Amino acid sequence: VVEVQHGLIGSSHFSYTYNADFDNIQFPDDFLVFGNNDVQSLKRMRFPVTNIFPIGKSVILPLYNRVSAITGRVRSVSVALQDGEFSFQLLRFVICCASTWGKSIRWVIQNRRMSRSEIERAMQFPENVIWSETDMYECIVNCDAHLTIYSTTSIEALSIGRVVLLYNYDQLSDYHLGKSLMGQKGVYFVNESEDLRLVLQQLNDIDKEELAISNQNNIAFDYHDHLKKYLNEYL
Repeated sequence: VVEVQHGLIGSSHFSYTYNADFDNIQFPDDFLVFGNNDVQSLKRMRFPVTNIFPIGKSVILPLYNRVSAITGRVRSVSVALQDGEFSFQLLRFVICCASTWGKSIRWVIQNRRMSRSEIERAMQFPENVIWSETDMYECIVNCDAHLTIYSTTSIEALSIGRVVLLYNYDQLSDYHLGKSLMGQKGVYFVNESEDLRLVLQQLNDIDKEELAISNQNNIAFDYHDHLKKYLNEYL
């Protein structure tokens, strides 16, 4: 049984029925998950699964291997939009930064499902705020740091080896990602433009391996090694 899920899905989401009763036979014997946080979460919910193994995520290592170290100041920031009004709030924040102290930084906007023309009608970008022409992973790899409100790309970016910047608009970053990322090395929750300026001012010589390893509770490092170990020892 394979379930592919991206993003944060709560009890109000139409794709999930939390009140349904399931028979134990509907669950697998073994469950392979991203990290130890998933293991603990499933144990708390008492999932009827015999073994739960944190193995990481297959897409991470090839991207991690392509990430170059940050030496000197941050020159580019990838920006993962949300949906609806939160996208506009994040863009207003980016434009404020980009048009004041962040003029020397390239801010690369990764759209989600919103109409680009709708956004462009609503606001005017300075020259250093541009649309990404690649997918989100490429955008993260090609930039020095990653900014969002509460996109789960923030968790992946950390394992890829990029510093994560969370614009804590209306405390949404804290609410959705606080348990996973609060206190993590390379993660910064910011409330105002000045907060972000001070964070980026101090960033230099970032050790990508240190970031990835520090994020192992969310995404285990060395996916292929963990997978081989599972296949050799348990199958």
